[in-house]
Amino acid sequence: CGFSYHSYPGSADQQPQLRVNSTWLRTGILYTDWSHSSECIASWRHTLQPSGKKLLLTETSFTYTANASTATFASGFWYLASLGQYALAGVTMHGRWCLQTGSFGAGLITPNTQPTADFFVAVLHKRLVGSPVLAAATEDDDNVLVYAHCARARRGGVVLVFLNCH
Repeated sequence: CGFSYHSYPGSADQQPQLRVNSTWLRTGILYTDWSHSSECIASWRHTLQPSGKKLLLTETSFTYTANASTATFASGFWYLASLGQYALAGVTMHGRWCLQTGSFGAGLITPNTQPTADFFVAVLHKRLVGSPVLAAATEDDDNVLVYAHCARARRGGVVLVFLNCH
């Protein structure tokens, strides 16, 4: 049992280039979505986390509205940054909406059953990444984001995720 909410940080009019903008990827996912993720997380930390309730992101995609650009390679940058940012914030489940693209164009598989970049991100993340999330940062390049997690299948192992937004 836990605190569940949805997050859609982008909008249909935002170009795919925003998804490779390191400044937006670093802060925009948590602080610009319509569901006010940062406020939901703060509320959970102060009221529910002390009693052991988990924080669950039960539905997310780059945009809430129809936008075929979620099936692009650039969308994978948003998805990786989203997985990392929410893990750092304490989210224990990151649910992606939806499996197959349809009229909203926001899934992991296209209508003709072709996997999107986000599909491969999801598969690799599920197979490699465990918990907890670890602190990681780059010192001299703001265009590179890094996330570190304990490895899922190897005790003492670490998985590093780098996003090069150059």
